[in-house]
Amino acid sequence: MDYEHLAQQINGWSGSDIRTLCKEAAMHPLRRVLARLETDEELQKAQPDQIKMDPVTTDDVQKALHTVRPAPQAAPQRYAEWMQHFGSY
Repeated sequence: MDYEHLAQQINGWSGSDIRTLCKEAAMHPLRRVLARLETDEELQKAQPDQIKMDPVTTDDVQKALHTVRPAPQAAPQRYAEWMQHFGSY
């Protein structure tokens, strides 16, 4: 994974936004396993500890970037003014 490129893509995202992105990316391997379970009769008979899940890939992260968006920044200037007027020091 090109972490430098990923960092550029999520520049300005909050920690919560990044966590949501990671959770979505981590769901992709699980969805692949579930899809295989629906069609593969041998896999359906396997014990849970015999079912292997793929690692999260760069492609999974890129797909997650298409569905997950950062939370909108709610008027930061307004909050800065409020903090200056009412905030504690």
